[in-house]
Amino acid sequence: MKHRQWGLVAAGIVCLGLLVGLPDVQGTSPDPFEAAQLERLSRAVPMPDVSLPDLEGKNVSLQSYKGQVVLMNFWTTW
Repeated sequence: MKHRQWGLVAAGIVCLGLLVGLPDVQGTSPDPFEAAQLERLSRAVPMPDVSLPDLEGKNVSLQSYKGQVVLMNFWTTW
């Protein structure tokens, strides 16, 4: 019977510790940018008009993709 009482006491201490410590884990700042000390961008800045060759060697202008999301992947081998 004493083992069961110690088990209940231990479970109560664990629950109390979680209730007290949980707000610290979540952080006090509701804004993730503030919590991570990041600066928000004020507005989107348009890319300058750049022409680059595609895989077939044709020049492609970024202006032709205006208003669309463009992912540019630059890589090299060393």
